[in-house]
Amino acid sequence: MTKGSAAYRGGSASAFDRLPSRATGISGALVASRFAAARQPQAAPTSAAVAYLSRGKDCGKAKTMDTSGNGEPDAGRQGEGQGSDAEHKVRMQALKRSQDKAVKQRQIRRGIVVVNDGDGKGKSTAAFGMAIRAAGHGQRVGIVQFIKGTWKTGEKAALARFPEIDHVVAGEGFTWETQDRARDIAAAAKGLAAARRMVDAARGDDPEYSLIILDEINIALRYEYLAVAEVVELLANKPEALSIVVTGRDARQEVIDAADTVTRMECVKHAYDAGIRARRGVDF
Repeated sequence: MTKGSAAYRGGSASAFDRLPSRATGISGALVASRFAAARQPQAAPTSAAVAYLSRGKDCGKAKTMDTSGNGEPDAGRQGEGQGSDAEHKVRMQALKRSQDKAVKQRQIRRGIVVVNDGDGKGKSTAAFGMAIRAAGHGQRVGIVQFIKGTWKTGEKAALARFPEIDHVVAGEGFTWETQDRARDIAAAAKGLAAARRMVDAARGDDPEYSLIILDEINIALRYEYLAVAEVVELLANKPEALSIVVTGRDARQEVIDAADTVTRMECVKHAYDAGIRARRGVDF
């Protein structure tokens, strides 16, 4: 029995079972950071802004503090570009030294659980961007979409062009379109079963996936199509090297607690509220 066969996956070669076996390319992690400059130019290197990593309002982002005591935390964005080129270079050198030190202090190497939450646009979009990023590193990606089913979307057509990405559509459409709770529950259960198969395929010495995306599973949890305990168990018992991205508004607190990184997209303005219809290539 081969790893890629339908029998290996415990079923016939349905749309949910056609998850072909391909080698996972392991690539070095990219370390990204953003820098900020001090608000006021400093006269000497001893007054340079020093970067430090902060959890909270600016989680995961470098922010600045004036060591002279004359500035204020997170100062500098408004003063970006002020001062001479030499002063700018001094500040950037100080920021680089501090950032390099902070990166060296992060020694844990494992997969993470990411939650994209909130009522703003971009939750699924960000997750699909991560899928393309992982595929660019030669990593295998599994995607299960729990809600957006029969809609013809640009991402569905685009993701099909990546041999590194397996894309399973479990949902049958938006809840207000299906209008059938029993069907929605059955579709969500089918999606969770596909997600479990992907997670299981990511185990062992030859993992099949490095990244799995559970798109709009938060919606399935909100409507109680799935039991939150089952989803949390899946996240908690994932293989160490596997990363999982969970998307959808109204994320359950249990899911947030199980995550390593949580981003809440805030809707400041939306074109739809102004009467503008969803745009092909922008919204779907």
